[in-house]
Amino acid sequence: MKKLLKTVFLITLGIMIMAPFIYASTNSKGTACAIVSSKRGGFESEGDRAMQNAKNTYDSMGYNTLILKDPGALILYSNIIASKVQLYCCHGSSKHIEFPNGGLCIGNGNSYDGKTFYSIDNLDLSNAKLITLAACNTAGNGSSSWDSIAAKMMERGAQMTIGWYTEVNPFSMPDWLDNFHKEINNGYDPLTALNKACNNYWYMNDNVKNILFSYKTLSTLSNNSELQMKISEKNILKEKKLVKLTETEIENKIKENDLTFDVKDYKKQYSDGIYTLNGETNEIQHICSYIDYTLKIGDYITNSGYTVVLDKEENVQQIIDNTFSKKNLIITNRNNNNFLVSENDKNYYISAAKEKLEIKDKIIDENVEFYYDVNTSQKFANVTIKVEDKLSGFKLDTYVFKITD
Repeated sequence: MKKLLKTVFLITLGIMIMAPFIYASTNSKGTACAIVSSKRGGFESEGDRAMQNAKNTYDSMGYNTLILKDPGALILYSNIIASKVQLYCCHGSSKHIEFPNGGLCIGNGNSYDGKTFYSIDNLDLSNAKLITLAACNTAGNGSSSWDSIAAKMMERGAQMTIGWYTEVNPFSMPDWLDNFHKEINNGYDPLTALNKACNNYWYMNDNVKNILFSYKTLSTLSNNSELQMKISEKNILKEKKLVKLTETEIENKIKENDLTFDVKDYKKQYSDGIYTLNGETNEIQHICSYIDYTLKIGDYITNSGYTVVLDKEENVQQIIDNTFSKKNLIITNRNNNNFLVSENDKNYYISAAKEKLEIKDKIIDENVEFYYDVNTSQKFANVTIKVEDKLSGFKLDTYVFKITD
């Protein structure tokens, strides 16, 4: 009986592994996959939208793309082997990625809480051109790591991988993925595309910029193989060379561009930014870090501001104007009572988020931020709850509530 079950398992696994190759036979570039977890946090609809946009991009480049939601571990295992371009949007850690029905890991495979995790340690992943692990800590715990699952996938043969070395908020990740795939679709190679996705767009949670890009070669999704930053058309820095500026000098440069700029009206956020791992030299290199100035209206942050790009020596590379037209902003109402938040307001939305939690007795931390979309004039409360998890240490659950005055 055991021998029969083992035979059935191997046949099933073989079919699953070969299916994508058979599917790819009519297309010279092969298959791509965009795989999302319904339990990743944030809006499920936004995760679905990001997968569809990824599919549209991969299809436009000549791949046959499958969108999967909550697949079993065997399906994940078959796609990691067979698909040339792969996107996983889910929970994760430096050792694994996790879907409701199982996942992939480094080290020994295991079963946990009814889920099966297959190890990638003995796989040949040289078929893969690009693997994106859009999940917390897939490139390290607080710093970029050779021992992370993203780096190990490159070590096992993948030409390029993208992972995050900090926790990432599931509310901002779909937006980052949309912008990344938009730039891929514009013809940029993945490294340039992720640079532009970090530089030229606003995110409520800047931890989506904490990326490790691991690579053997860069000749995958485009012909551009140069390892360099691209200057944004929205760069307001007049100097043609790198300059060392204090934060006060940076703010004076912004003031020259916008006479109404007052740093007291902005939330200042710092991101360690982008690292690269060269698979041929084993070198981890710090490419850039960020200072983001996000406009505030009362106690609300907005999706308007400036992004400062620094190189590894903290020279200013670019100061990018990511603001919106002043006609869209309520400049005269920054202290309006409609944009002030009380402790009761904070507690109300945190309590509302806790009501949606499946497990309420393992909360590690909770936070709420209020923001105002200057394009739609809509207010939101964004609640992030960190909960204990035996496998990864923690998971982030994010809940967004629309606010009506």
